[in-house]
Amino acid sequence: MQVQFKDVTMSYGDKEVLQKISFTIPEGKLVSILGPSGCGKSTTLMLISGLTFPSNKWSNIFWR
Repeated sequence: MQVQFKDVTMSYGDKEVLQKISFTIPEGKLVSILGPSGCGKSTTLMLISGLTFPSNKWSNIFWR
């Protein structure tokens, strides 16, 4: 399954944790998400898994 994010934004209240991120994870690829505490890693994984939804209405998340 391929995962594609296009201009995805996520906020918790007034705090914007992801701002217009775009990326594609091709089918069969192993990917790791690295970064310091509070940079949005867990939020990105929750969006990929469908446990939460983007803040901006015009975001596109595709699972193919």
